Amino acid sequence: MCNKILLVAPHEIILKKFDHLDNRGINNIKILKIQLFLAGGNSIQEESNSYVSTYGKVADGEAVSAPSPGRLPCKLLVHAVGPRWQGGNKGEEIKLRKAILKCLELTDKDKFSSIAVPALSAGIFGYPVDQSVDTILSAIECYFKTFKEGKSSKIKEIYFCDIDDKILRAFILCLRKKYGQDVKEIDVEEDGLYIYRK
Repeated sequence: MCNKILLVAPHEIILKKFDHLDNRGINNIKILKIQLFLAGGNSIQEESNSYVSTYGKVADGEAVSAPSPGRLPCKLLVHAVGPRWQGGNKGEEIKLRKAILKCLELTDKDKFSSIAVPALSAGIFGYPVDQSVDTILSAIECYFKTFKEGKSSKIKEIYFCDIDDKILRAFILCLRKKYGQDVKEIDVEEDGLYIYRK
């Protein structure tokens, strides 16, 4: 993941700076989602409801771009649906990887340079936090390693965010575990951000 900046941020920070926000799922009621709808306005929920009425619910492992991010200070809002944890033998890891890869593809398709990604499925969907975070980071790493030859991703910054401090700590630990000495800790807790450059 050369030349990428990986940032772990509390949920309040994600409403300040990013191009693309990955939402947990259209009908998943969670504090982060509620805050997004409150910050972004009613149009986000209305567009979500309209999408579901027209196309049906977004399937596990899928992600779709919202028509607009409402009043959120981002350029794109993506509704991604991670799988519910069912013991780990029902294709949960494959579905979670697929949802993350789709979010990255949508971000690159529109040539955005940053994305905010929460720990999909790790909340009320019951996916074990450490496994969710590890799968998300592995999917992102795989995406950049297998990017089409002759082309490069426009994504330069990836914000790992969540409302839960335990999940933020899991992102930090997983980054350290995966990249060890290759990860440079630039500023710890500068405006609530943990910044890593890889």
